[in-house]
Amino acid sequence: MMRASKIVKWFFIVAGTILATLLALCVFAFWYMSSGIFGMDSFDKQAWHKKTTNEQDATCYRGGMAKDMAMSELAVAAG
Repeated sequence: MMRASKIVKWFFIVAGTILATLLALCVFAFWYMSSGIFGMDSFDKQAWHKKTTNEQDATCYRGGMAKDMAMSELAVAAG
């Protein structure tokens, strides 16, 4: 009888740990998806189309990535 009690006790501990972990993951996923690019901010068309300054553009790495692709990937494909 005592052995069955220990098994039930450990079953509830394991089940509770699994449920608590799943709940924590759900809370984290909700928090992560409700901020940043997934946020519910309204779209500002004027801000989207606004011209950027050279200082702002210097922090954008798209140009560097495009140059890297042109120099390495495209050169390999052509050669």
